[in-house]
Amino acid sequence: MATRRRTKRRGPKRRASKKSMRRTSRKSAKRSGKRKSSKKSSKRRSGKKNAFFSLMLAAKKKNEPSFMYNGKMYKRKQKGHLVFYKA
Repeated sequence: MATRRRTKRRGPKRRASKKSMRRTSRKSAKRSGKRKSSKKSSKRRSGKKNAFFSLMLAAKKKNEPSFMYNGKMYKRKQKGHLVFYKA
């Protein structure tokens, strides 16, 4: 039979006292003033929409049964609540 290793039981974690909490908050406040502000990430601009996609979205909004793109007729199909256009 294999023997099990005994691990030390740890007691409940001690909370930091209010004094020590005050000291740490002051230090962090001083540091934050010296640091340079990080650059904010700008919102991504989406590129131009695909021509097919813009036509398809317009057809969806108007509930059109079909639309033409590149000489092909795309007809409206539906599976449950999902609506799509298929050539």
